[in-house]
This record gives sequence, C-alpha cells and structure tokens, in this order.
Amino acid sequence: MKKIIIIALITIIIAGAWLLLKHTTQEEAWICKDGKWIKHGNPERPMPTTGCGQPTFNENGYLVQGIIAKWSILYDKPGKPALRRDLIFNQESTCLKDQEQIDCSELKKGIRIDLIGKETGNKVEVIRIITEK
Repeated sequence: MKKIIIIALITIIIAGAWLLLKHTTQEEAWICKDGKWIKHGNPERPMPTTGCGQPTFNENGYLVQGIIAKWSILYDKPGKPALRRDLIFNQESTCLKDQEQIDCSELKKGIRIDLIGKETGNKVEVIRIITEK
C-alpha cells in the first residue's frame, strides 16, 4: 500500500513539474526582437498588438546608484512612494542636457531626469533621458 502511494506521489510531482515548466517557459511565446514580434514555437495566444518597440515607461524621478545595474531611477506614483527601476543603456540610448545631446556616461548621481524607455520586469531599457536644470 505504501509503495502505491509513493509511486502515485512521485507521478503527481513529475506531472506538476512538467506542467509548471510548460506554462512558464518561453518555448511557446511571442518574443519582441528589434521592434517586431517573433513567433517562438506555437503560442496559444495571438500576436500582441502593442508593447514591442514602443516606449512603455515614461517617468520623472532621480538618478541614483543602481542595485544590479550602474544606474537606477527613483520615482513616485500616487500611493506608491520610492519606486526604483534599474536602467539598461544600449547604443540607441540618448541623453540630453540643456537641449543638447551628451554622452550618457556624463550623467551624475542625484540629478532629476525625465526617462522614456521600455520596461521589462524591474528594469527599464533607456530610450531617452532628459536632465532637468
């Protein structure tokens, strides 16, 4: 009797792990690459109509030292103070100071910024940062 219960439990655990992996991996998903949705596998859902290549993050806040990345933005929303997102810079990221483009490496900790980017989890891929005077 114990042997049957043990075999049944192992079978349930294996089946549960398989279902979890099947539904949490991106084997069957739409992936955003270079501003276009790419079909990966055979997704059950139709292709998304928004979010790929478009800014999904537009906030005003302070540039602070990052937790994982070099820089983060610290900003507030109504009822949610002190939100933080790590920033990811790439070759297309632009930074402006006094209406002129600067190298993003010239940014200083503590300055107030307007940030436009693409949010992915707790990170934001920087499209443009505008520093305030």
